[in-house]
Amino acid sequence: MYHDRGDRQTFILRRNKIMTFDIAALNIVDFAALIILVVSGVLATLRGLTREIMGLAGWPIAILAARLSEPYLSPLLEDAIQIKGLSDALAWGLPFIATVVLWFVFSSVVSPGLSKAGLGSLDRWLGFLFGAIRGFVIVLVIYAGSVVVAEGENNLSDIITDAQITPTLRGSAHLFAGVLPGDMREMLIKNLPPPSSEVETIQDTVEEAGDIVEDTGVTSSSGNDADGGASSLDLRGDEGGSD
Repeated sequence: MYHDRGDRQTFILRRNKIMTFDIAALNIVDFAALIILVVSGVLATLRGLTREIMGLAGWPIAILAARLSEPYLSPLLEDAIQIKGLSDALAWGLPFIATVVLWFVFSSVVSPGLSKAGLGSLDRWLGFLFGAIRGFVIVLVIYAGSVVVAEGENNLSDIITDAQITPTLRGSAHLFAGVLPGDMREMLIKNLPPPSSEVETIQDTVEEAGDIVEDTGVTSSSGNDADGGASSLDLRGDEGGSD
């Protein structure tokens, strides 16, 4: 099936290296991250994927409502409060909070009907997956923020740098930096150490898997031409031989 058995063995070795995880070496940071993932997943399971997505959509809507309302509310609040900074904060905060509350009520009413009409019982299982991903993003943001505040991972506590999850967070932070605005991206990358060997192994494994799939397709195609159109799985050839 594989174009080169050596490529297949290399792929398996790299995959096993990625999957190697020393449970005995877990420390308090690893357990804290695990708790965040589990709690986020359980909460999302109780709420369901539909309700979680509806709740997530409320944040950009609230931000948009605050931006649109601020130019109109700020002069009114400035005249009433006479404190420039406080009036600006309230001009943003009041419509933001009001929109979040209204959207929460709206999603609480609409989400149950949508989940029953759409995903049904699958809604809760997908909700757990969504919650676990959200929990990992929360841990990633905490790590990235800590690295920036400490001005480098080397300045963090040893309990963080020695955690089993830290190499994964380090590699994910490099990927996460790619979606940040220019200044924030440069600040994060400047304080991050280079990607660990585990991350490079993941990248190599992904590339290796793609090469194997591509080589398999080429081999199958060549086999078809040589056998006069026989199936890549040789099923048609077997049937012809039996006839």
